[in-house]
Amino acid sequence: MRKILLVLIFLPVIFWAIWFVFPESSIQTIIESSLSREFEPHMKGLRKGFFYNLHIDELRLDRSGREVISLEDINAHVSPLNLMLLRMNLTMDGVI
Repeated sequence: MRKILLVLIFLPVIFWAIWFVFPESSIQTIIESSLSREFEPHMKGLRKGFFYNLHIDELRLDRSGREVISLEDINAHVSPLNLMLLRMNLTMDGVI
C-alpha cells in the first residue's frame, strides 16, 4: 500500500519535471524545424511557463526572403507526450 501511495505522489512530480528538462533553446529548435519544410521561421521572445505552457512574443514566417505571416503575442499549450516524441502539436492563441 505504501509503494502505491509513493508512486501516486511521485508520478505527477516526474511528469511535471520533464518540462524543466527541455531548455527553451531545444523547444525553439523543435518548433523551427517543424516549420522549416515550407517556411523560414524567425522567433523572438520564447519563454516557458509552468505546466507545459509557452509564450512567444513574435513568430515571423518567411518564404523566399519575403514575409508571409507574422504572429505576435502567442500563448500555447504543449502536449507532453508529443514533446517527449520531439514533435510540437500546439494549441495557440495570439494575434495575426
